[in-house]
Amino acid sequence: MLGCDPSEAEDLLQETFLCLARAQLPDRGTAALRGWLRQTARHTFLASRRRARREPVVSSDVDAAVDDYERDDEGASYREALQACLEGLSVRERDLLEQRAHGASRAQLAAAAGLAPEGFKSLLRRITTRLRNCVRTRIDHESTAKQS
Repeated sequence: MLGCDPSEAEDLLQETFLCLARAQLPDRGTAALRGWLRQTARHTFLASRRRARREPVVSSDVDAAVDDYERDDEGASYREALQACLEGLSVRERDLLEQRAHGASRAQLAAAAGLAPEGFKSLLRRITTRLRNCVRTRIDHESTAKQS
């Protein structure tokens, strides 16, 4: 009814019933239960939509660029550029990225860095943007030098 395909609807239904099993609701009658199920299903659906918006979407341009780097030298130039850019970060920034790569949660890292979770999220976004731009600049500079 809210506009999802049948397989997603099945997943949402299962999640809704899992919520029901965990909720241990008092018996208030069938009408109250139906209302609770509809509301929970709606919230589950909306949460899935929010998660889908947050998932990174890899464009074909990025795929093509990675393929080009890998075709040329199996990604060695990209890895070298990334390593050089990582060395340009502060020790604190490199440490945070390494801990994040090893599975530390944002909340844990925010607490360790003495930041609010949203502040840490912004810091992480700034670091990754700087790295991305640095790598692009190095790769573009290298490809321009090769063409000359």
